[in-house]
Amino acid sequence: MNVSQVRTYLNEKASPPPTDPAYQKWLEFTDTIEFLLYSASGQVPVYISSPYFYVYSVIVPKRKLKGDYVDNLMQWNFSVSSGWGYGYRYAGKTRRIQKEISPPIDSTSSSILDGEEGIFFLRSLYR
Repeated sequence: MNVSQVRTYLNEKASPPPTDPAYQKWLEFTDTIEFLLYSASGQVPVYISSPYFYVYSVIVPKRKLKGDYVDNLMQWNFSVSSGWGYGYRYAGKTRRIQKEISPPIDSTSSSILDGEEGIFFLRSLYR
């Protein structure tokens, strides 16, 4: 799949159709799996964000993708990482404050994705 095909697909998904039968079909996103399969070689989309579509590529070892792993992956809940983070948390029964450094992809709600490697990171440039 080339860049033009990826752009065309995303433009088609960019706004819901106004009619009810077409709208219901649009909501199903049944062609999304096909899109992801065909865009997994050649020019691979690494990051896509639109009101109705989100792709963020993460490198995951094959050993983690055994058995029924789809349900685990479907629980993901995170946004594009800006890299390593730091902060404080309450630890232990005494609830004492503990300093913490967190990796880029952490606490994703998916044990498969936690701690893995993102391909794309947010960057901020200041003038």
